[in-house]
Amino acid sequence: MEQKLQLIRGARILQQLAEDSTPLELERNIAKGFPQTTKRQHATDPVRIVQIKYVPFEANKELKVTAIASSAGKNYDTVIQFNDVEFQPEDLPTNTTFIAADNETYNILPISLSTHTVKIRCDCLDFYHRFAMWNFNDSSLYGPKMPTYIRKTTTRPDVNPLRVPGVCKHVLRTLMALRDAGMITK
Repeated sequence: MEQKLQLIRGARILQQLAEDSTPLELERNIAKGFPQTTKRQHATDPVRIVQIKYVPFEANKELKVTAIASSAGKNYDTVIQFNDVEFQPEDLPTNTTFIAADNETYNILPISLSTHTVKIRCDCLDFYHRFAMWNFNDSSLYGPKMPTYIRKTTTRPDVNPLRVPGVCKHVLRTLMALRDAGMITK
């Protein structure tokens, strides 16, 4: 009996590991789940990144990026935590160098959007209503599970009918800023 429980537990862990998403997968999901939208991935130009901070966790091979994204006169907090980040001991031409929130200088190999998994979060309503629950189920939500959104009406269609994990325009703009800074690559 004990051996069977270990096999089931191991299978569950493997399933959870397989569910993590890369930023490119999350971006593809929004195109697939919302093909008719004129917002989100098409409306990132008006979003400005007001502040960005890097918090490295070398021992865990993680880099947490927090940003304040401003749109329509409001500020939104975004978090992107990259996994399997390759920290480097010295500054080389192949590295990206940055100053972290602890005022220390760090070197990393640029993070690939197609291979590194992430955990993300934004405090905007688009992320909360459309993606938070599905990102939690996908193991790509940063932090604790957000309260489940309960629809107040049945006269409108479901906001995420395909139930895809995804990203809002604020997270997309943060990723663009990281790409511009040389921190990430496709």
